[in-house]
Amino acid sequence: MVRTPEAAPDGDRKLDSCIVRPAVEPYPVYYQEDEIDLTGLIGILWRRRWFMVMIVAAATAIAVAYVFLATPQYEIVSQVKPGITGYAPDGSPRYTLRPKDIKEWFDKKAYVSVMEQGLAKLNARGIPIISASIPRNANVISISFLWPDPAQGKALFSAIFDYFQTTSSKNLKQNLAVARQELAEKIATKKRQINELKIEADKITNNITKQKNRIEVLKAEIDFGKKNRDQLEALIKNLKLQVESVDKNTSDLLTQRNSLLSSTQDKLSLLMYSNIIQQNIAYISNLYQRINDLENQVNKSTLEEINKKKTIKDIKIAIHELELKKAKELPLKRAALEEEIATLKVRLASLSPIEIVQAPFSSTMPVKPAKKKVVAIAFALGCFVAIFAAFVVDFLARNKDHIVKEAS
Repeated sequence: MVRTPEAAPDGDRKLDSCIVRPAVEPYPVYYQEDEIDLTGLIGILWRRRWFMVMIVAAATAIAVAYVFLATPQYEIVSQVKPGITGYAPDGSPRYTLRPKDIKEWFDKKAYVSVMEQGLAKLNARGIPIISASIPRNANVISISFLWPDPAQGKALFSAIFDYFQTTSSKNLKQNLAVARQELAEKIATKKRQINELKIEADKITNNITKQKNRIEVLKAEIDFGKKNRDQLEALIKNLKLQVESVDKNTSDLLTQRNSLLSSTQDKLSLLMYSNIIQQNIAYISNLYQRINDLENQVNKSTLEEINKKKTIKDIKIAIHELELKKAKELPLKRAALEEEIATLKVRLASLSPIEIVQAPFSSTMPVKPAKKKVVAIAFALGCFVAIFAAFVVDFLARNKDHIVKEAS
């Protein structure tokens, strides 16, 4: 019987190392070495190389199959911030919600009910998990989730935003209603003012037409006055000629009368000359009076013409001012009112519990599964498992009889 090292006494241990043992021992003896036998390890890996290749190939094939069979997931992203719920008298916006209020709404998954309705309309299944975050020192909320169909994902985002607005608190809805009513009333007031400007423009047009007609009337009166003055002046000229003629006749009569004064025989002729001379003097006096009256009429007509021309000039100045007002002042007022209306409409449209800073958009490529990453990890894990399995299989092959014997 051969003694094992454990059974050998202390004196025989030195000789025990020289004993030749049979090929098969009931209990194999293992010896610990200070260095790893790299040649042996490489030999094991070389002997089991095809086994390792199959494991790596299987792991890689499973990863490739998963990558191609798994449903691709696109990231749907949007950004929102608290919306304007009213305006102060100075025009500064007012906010009712805070960013954390919106984030809490998403964190509590208050969107689940609307998601179920939206998915039912889109014939889709499953409810995505929406992630909401507030970047540091920012007033916006970044919202994202994964979905296989980008178009469906963006449609769901829109439905969520609409649902958030319809399910706002009573106080928030009241603030929005009051703000909308105030803005609507301001817009209506501005529109009435624009209509009043249009009415004023029509009045100015009518006034300009009346003033122009008045100018035409005055011009016609001036022309008529000129013709009347021409006639009066012609009449005055004729009267002056008559005065000259009568005056000459009177002078001749005076000469003849004076010649008769020396003779007292023809008293009747002297009396007749005296009467004619008196009549001529009276007639000349009447002519002078008529000429004086006509000249007054001419002067009056000339003064009236001057006044009328001054009136026409004043009317033209007034018409010019009215035309400037119609052409420049009223359009400027109208433009200012229209600009105010546009601003009010923008403010009215901006009233909302939340404001969409970035419209929903999807990633151009699926974010899951990450094909290259999955295949690379599967390949690396396959290599690790293959190496481990190679050593295990080699160990089992070398110790098969002992394991079977132990099992029996």
